[in-house]
Amino acid sequence: MIAGLPVDGPLGPATLDLKARICAQQGRLIEAQFCWMEAVRQSPGNETYRRSLDYVTRSLRPSRFPLVLYFVLMALCAILVAIVFGTVGGRP
Repeated sequence: MIAGLPVDGPLGPATLDLKARICAQQGRLIEAQFCWMEAVRQSPGNETYRRSLDYVTRSLRPSRFPLVLYFVLMALCAILVAIVFGTVGGRP
């Protein structure tokens, strides 16, 4: 037993929280999410478990930023091509 850790059994919410934190630090976010989901199920009033679960769930969601950036860059390239080829040969 490690001093200061709650004794809640091998699969209790505090143990699951600790395992989830270790998994999250190692980049194993899906496993961390599962552990926090189970910890929240066992201890629904614990806000720390709920916030941790929300955070890891948001981290797993794909970001829209790269997609938006892609379309903005494509639009800029299209404008640049229109400007360059629109003015070749003296034509506006």
